[in-house]
Amino acid sequence: MSKKTTARKFSLVGCSCLICDASLTDATSVQIGIGPTCRKKVGLTARDKSAKRLKANDLCYEATVIRAKAEKANKPITKRSAKRIFAIADEVQGLGFDKLAERIRLRFIPIHLTEVTNADLFRWNRDTRSEEKTGTTGTILRVRTPFSRVFLGKLKGESLRYRRPVKNGRDFWWEVDRRDSRRVLNVLSQVWPGEAAYGSKGVFTIPTEAQFTKRYKK
Repeated sequence: MSKKTTARKFSLVGCSCLICDASLTDATSVQIGIGPTCRKKVGLTARDKSAKRLKANDLCYEATVIRAKAEKANKPITKRSAKRIFAIADEVQGLGFDKLAERIRLRFIPIHLTEVTNADLFRWNRDTRSEEKTGTTGTILRVRTPFSRVFLGKLKGESLRYRRPVKNGRDFWWEVDRRDSRRVLNVLSQVWPGEAAYGSKGVFTIPTEAQFTKRYKK
């Protein structure tokens, strides 16, 4: 059987890699939920037969099943399922697989709003064409989302007190003033209504525009 045919057969059961979303083409990868290349990246080596690795495999499989059910129903992951995914990630981290735990959180719930206190604030220097520290600190909200030109356009259109794009390797996020969190939520409600997200108080569901207006624009 060709690799292409094998990939097509496994795609029928909705099996894709937990880390990179590529189709899984062998039974071992399907059973775990992660392909061989990504397993190496997060430390799940095939030679490790320990109970911790086997437990991590089971947890990864459970997470992929949750995602597959949501995709089959063509619906966002529910708040309840999102909470279970974060619990899975916490268990995986407790087993010693920190990288894998972080990838699970970001892969399944890619919208993260992280509050950072006493963060250095930056400004853009037009003369040197580079950013520099202002010498002051503040409380910021780190906004991490899937890439969306619509979201970027709407966020740039908001009158924010502070806005800084940050790129770290393959990761990208925005930093905004914590006091503008409601404006950020307004943009999220326009682009990803009903999606699960993670904030300072845990997992929550992004409101629709109508829900946001009813709650905050009375």
